[in-house]
Amino acid sequence: MSNKTTIIDGVSKRYAVALAELKIDPAAVMEAAALAEKSAELTESMTNPSISLSEKYRAIDRIFSEDISAFIKVLCKNDDFHRLSEIAEACRRNELKTKNIAEVRFEYAVRPSDEQLKKIKSALIKKFDLSDVVLNLNENENLIGGYRMTIGDKEDDKSAAGAYERMRAAFTRR
Repeated sequence: MSNKTTIIDGVSKRYAVALAELKIDPAAVMEAAALAEKSAELTESMTNPSISLSEKYRAIDRIFSEDISAFIKVLCKNDDFHRLSEIAEACRRNELKTKNIAEVRFEYAVRPSDEQLKKIKSALIKKFDLSDVVLNLNENENLIGGYRMTIGDKEDDKSAAGAYERMRAAFTRR
């Protein structure tokens, strides 16, 4: 996962669900999206309305693997090729959810040791009854000290900056 948060619209989520129902390997979708992201020319040609569908289909058959080419053709037919990277991200998230794996954004001022990270993962697995946790580590000097962890819609802010903000807010309410 990249360090940025991707907002996924409903159309892309529905494509991801359909791919899962068709048992299309999420890795194939992610590979196709990576290929499209690397090649601006490919994306331009697949989204260009002046290029016929038959020409796009021939190119798709040459470029993409057989297991994903039919889906790429559907995207082109529906003028949704531009959604491919978003669909791949939705597939990745669905796969994690299906496997009961949580993705956690962990921001820190000072990087925790490997032993500390193991303990954090173990605690999260136990607390949320998960099979595994993917920690996305991000250095954030603005935290000053401590950490901020986000899992789903829950945030645990144990940073010095967060403590300062909470204290400031408490004093301004008085």
